[in-house]
Amino acid sequence: MLYPNAASNELNLLLPNDDEPKDVVIFDLSGKQNRSYSSQTIKVLNISTEEFAKGDYCVRVADKHTTRMKILLIE
Repeated sequence: MLYPNAASNELNLLLPNDDEPKDVVIFDLSGKQNRSYSSQTIKVLNISTEEFAKGDYCVRVADKHTTRMKILLIE
């Protein structure tokens, strides 16, 4: 779960409640990687969005079994 969406200062990413390590990558819609994070045990990842340009981004959360993607709007 990704909230708030649209974000202006901070984004909270609620990660699945399991023991799998997660890789989180944020891309702009041209495919350029803006940020990446690795999570071993964090269930909620707080991300500052103040340095992001306004626009649409893709947030990818992956572990060794699944990949999930969501669109994020930065205002």
